[in-house]
Amino acid sequence: MSYQDYTLNTLSGNILKRVYKNMQKLKSFLSIENLNKIANYSFIIYGFLLPLSRAAISFFSILIFAIWIQKLIRTKDFSIFKEKAVIFFYLFLIFSALSLLWANPKYLGFGLDILRKYMYLWAFPAFADLIDKKHAKLALKAFVLGVATSSLISYGIFFKIIEIPGVNPNNPSPIMHHIVYSIFLSFTAALLLYRILNNKLNNKKRFLDIALFLLISGNLFLINGRTGQVGFIFAIVLVSYLHYRFSLKTAAISISLLFAILFGAYYLSDNFHKRVQKTFHNTIDAIENENYYESVGQRIGAWIITKDMLKKHPFLGYGIGSEMPAFYQYTKTDHKYRFYKELGFPHMHSQYLQIVLQIGIIGLFIFLLFIYFLFKADTKEKEIRDIKYIFLTIYLLGFFTEPLISHRNFSMGLFAFLAGIILVFSKERKVD
Repeated sequence: MSYQDYTLNTLSGNILKRVYKNMQKLKSFLSIENLNKIANYSFIIYGFLLPLSRAAISFFSILIFAIWIQKLIRTKDFSIFKEKAVIFFYLFLIFSALSLLWANPKYLGFGLDILRKYMYLWAFPAFADLIDKKHAKLALKAFVLGVATSSLISYGIFFKIIEIPGVNPNNPSPIMHHIVYSIFLSFTAALLLYRILNNKLNNKKRFLDIALFLLISGNLFLINGRTGQVGFIFAIVLVSYLHYRFSLKTAAISISLLFAILFGAYYLSDNFHKRVQKTFHNTIDAIENENYYESVGQRIGAWIITKDMLKKHPFLGYGIGSEMPAFYQYTKTDHKYRFYKELGFPHMHSQYLQIVLQIGIIGLFIFLLFIYFLFKADTKEKEIRDIKYIFLTIYLLGFFTEPLISHRNFSMGLFAFLAGIILVFSKERKVD
């Protein structure tokens, strides 16, 4: 063998050895154990960035979902699909997709776009299956810090220290739509109130939770989000009940907290003061004069129109993507409603109405069963169980005024995040 051949063979052998070593390292890195670690650490980052970045919601949802799919393929462990909440969630998605068969084919693109948006919810079974209890709790703490960070930005906008293009200091919702932001703030404020009342904290931790509660609840009444504000009022009563149960003390605590917060918000927040008065006058005007032009009136009118529209397609609805064109068509039949199209009414401003027009009473029933089994998830840890009640109360109320899990990316991400955590703690096989 010549020197050149020897050198070439040696070089080739070294390259092959290096490739083999790198392949082994890659194989080790892609082991189920390592990928689970990546998913768990990613979930914590996801929690912190959830109130701050739409791109982060998409990225980490897709990343964790992809890890979950390969885990299912490699381990053949499909036990997550025994969870009734997961079963009915996928039944809801499948039925929504099937409704394209009876939807108007002209609006197929609209329907596919709504189904695409559901991708923000797809990850919640992945969260439930991959995330362990320790990292789920850390992610919840990271989420509170993320909301606190967004609140500091919000105050900065309000006091005109920070400027963000398109964000009005009179409605300082820095990242997302103010209705959705109010859901984030109301849930977080209620969670902090729950911890202040229930946890045996040292003085430093209690002071921090009180400071965060004041920061976030104050921000809630600074913005225009009446949906979250109403949800927070109900959450205060619920948190008081969860701590004291039914008693005179519960009533006294609830009334005192509500009075203090609402009195302070009404007289200290000019924005909240004006919104309360406007809501009252708009509601009276819509009921007495059938004036549905203002914000509250639009929602009242939408409920009336939906009732009439369901007479034609009660059980299967109009098909996903075809509900809004059908709605606009109906509004042309009565002069009271003709302004809806002009206003660019983008959705039904109610999750319940959106679903029942898309997939009828049958579809709404499947959706409510999904929520019911999420509510019934066997979360033995008291704090997580009570957080579940707070979360579902705020969302079920929010569904009356906004399609939070079909048209709003941030609130879809939050729903998936919290639903995933609930199921993490309902599964006996989960280990810390």
